[in-house]
Amino acid sequence: MASLHLIEAENERYAATLVFLHGLWAAPEIWRGMALGFAHRGWRSAVADSRATAPTRPSFQEWCDDVADAIAKLEMPAIVIGHDAGGLVALALAARGRVAASVAVAPLLEGAGPLVDPVTRLRSRFGIGPVEPPAPGHPYRHASSEAAASILDRALVVEPAARVGSLRGAALAPGASAAPSLLVAQASDPIVSVPLVEVTASGIDADAMTLPGTHWPMLEPRPDAWMSPVHRWLVRNLGPEILLLRGDEDLLEE
Repeated sequence: MASLHLIEAENERYAATLVFLHGLWAAPEIWRGMALGFAHRGWRSAVADSRATAPTRPSFQEWCDDVADAIAKLEMPAIVIGHDAGGLVALALAARGRVAASVAVAPLLEGAGPLVDPVTRLRSRFGIGPVEPPAPGHPYRHASSEAAASILDRALVVEPAARVGSLRGAALAPGASAAPSLLVAQASDPIVSVPLVEVTASGIDADAMTLPGTHWPMLEPRPDAWMSPVHRWLVRNLGPEILLLRGDEDLLEE
């Protein structure tokens, strides 16, 4: 089961827990700074680690099941914010009705195929060997600054081949969302295109938003510029039973 590293809210304002899901090759800690930022805004947050107790042959389905089992143990409703392949997990959980809302950030809607060479792609479908992250210089590793690139270099780890190979077919075709859902495209993302995000959102009755930044928004130099519109969307789209709305009622009227 995925483990959740909880971050308590400062002056708690919302009756929900934001659960941050990492994507392919990314260590969970890549979300920590953003999770702390949302905690400062009054959200109880949790960073999910889907590698802590990974099964022998991890698949996309098992990834979704592990996260669903972990958030089911939370005391409050869960809102999942997933990045990259974690965005696909967030959308799958929303389609199942397992979460109060989902935010899919730069979701890997074309799978991992374009990110690995043909031989590795074939080997991953058979679960053969670990898969190294894309090499330095690959567009996947593009960051907005040298400092961000350095953090990203340290955050990338090898991925089980079975997980990489399972990102195809149904995993790339999220169903209609049973909860409020937002797909976030990054304007300078060389991996996930804005039109693909917008078309996918329209097809599953979800909202779409394009924000400045690369494929790695949690590493941008001004994280508040990214957090603010996402925070505003959450406040506007979740019911009063989840939002305590102490001080944010004005966002509903904008």
